[in-house]
Amino acid sequence: MLTGQGYVAENEVFRELFVNEGKLELIVHLYEPNAPFVERNGEVVSGSKAIGEHLLGLLSIKPKIRIQRRKKSMLVMLRC
Repeated sequence: MLTGQGYVAENEVFRELFVNEGKLELIVHLYEPNAPFVERNGEVVSGSKAIGEHLLGLLSIKPKIRIQRRKKSMLVMLRC
């Protein structure tokens, strides 16, 4: 099992792949079971079900993302 930077890098590679393919269930599994998630309106929800509901709306617009890692930061580009 990867931890630290290796885990984050691998997780982001899978996130990009799963979002681009619309794999909702697999994206949700990348989050901890009780992970908090901040909605656009600032409301904080938590848990796999709430995160899945939020992501379902996002995936309905069929976004494409590309994640580029840099030395100290990460650039995420979203195209709808």
